[in-house]
Amino acid sequence: MSNQQQTHSDGATRAEAGAAADAAAHVDPSAQRSREYWRATLAGAPQGVDLPCERPRRDGAATASEPVERIALNVDAGLRAPLAALAERCGCDLHALLLAAWASLLGRLSNQDEVVVGAIGQSAHLLPLRIDLSGEPDAARLGAQVRARLHDAAAHGELSAQELRRAADPVGDPGYALYRVALLLLHGAAHRAEALDEHRLDLALELNDDGAQIGGALAYDAGLFDRAGAQRIAGYWLRLLAAMTHAPARPLAALPILDADERREALGDGERLVPARFAPAELPLMAVPDREAELKRRLESDEADKRISMTALRLVRGFTAGIDGSAPARLYVNLDNPAVAALLATARRDPAAAAPAARLLRAVKQLMDSHS
Repeated sequence: MSNQQQTHSDGATRAEAGAAADAAAHVDPSAQRSREYWRATLAGAPQGVDLPCERPRRDGAATASEPVERIALNVDAGLRAPLAALAERCGCDLHALLLAAWASLLGRLSNQDEVVVGAIGQSAHLLPLRIDLSGEPDAARLGAQVRARLHDAAAHGELSAQELRRAADPVGDPGYALYRVALLLLHGAAHRAEALDEHRLDLALELNDDGAQIGGALAYDAGLFDRAGAQRIAGYWLRLLAAMTHAPARPLAALPILDADERREALGDGERLVPARFAPAELPLMAVPDREAELKRRLESDEADKRISMTALRLVRGFTAGIDGSAPARLYVNLDNPAVAALLATARRDPAAAAPAARLLRAVKQLMDSHS
């Protein structure tokens, strides 16, 4: 039998198996309705979330051999009450709001306007939620959508994991995944991490809400992410939650998620950011090479050993050891410049404007560099 005939035969066999399962489901009208719901809901849904990761995805067997690692995370204790109040104003519960923030972040990192996230579940499996991120939704709009998705999924959650997969993928594609990211919110001390390990997810938020604080872990596939990358994503989500409470009417995709160091990187090109006042006030920025950093680099290079006696080199290296040479230059931001002052004032009034302000200043810097 040729390869083409074999492929056709395998596909036909899988399709026949799916058709047989459909026929069997007719004896249970409720199961059939659920099967039809999932088939319609997941038709054309994106396969996974294309997240930036440190290593490329390998084949299924290789990925399954990689360990699942976890980093602990805790939502600030003072943030739970504002988040719960925001959820109430948005007409959803806290679970839906946390999931909305997670979905928004995943879409932002992957540049996708639609994601499928595993959430809630019957017994050991989670249910896939298809979430639409188009149109730059704010917390209220996305929270309401997620609440509706959670309600509909729970109403059709009686299928086993195998039945749900057959409904979504009647052809039986071995590479098909209902979801590769998830959020699991528990109440109390119960923990179901081992079930998530079995799913071989890329990322999963495992959260516990005891009524006073929300904590837990971010589980990640160590074959795709390193610890620093996972910590960065966890930090983005925590900062997004805080930003939501400060600016609930702004689109979630526009809220700031970078920390102070990342904002400096967004503004400059490795320079150390220094607030200053200098003339003329019309000059918003000025980059100055860090001569101490350059001296450190030269004296600690291998070439220095060839040109300077070891006694003198030890003396000068004793001095340069205390120099922070991580930044090649200092980028002075002129606080007297009217445009800079206006941008900073806007960022202070609305924290969500900090990242756009940094991007605008970076554009000004690049424009100045191109004409220097």
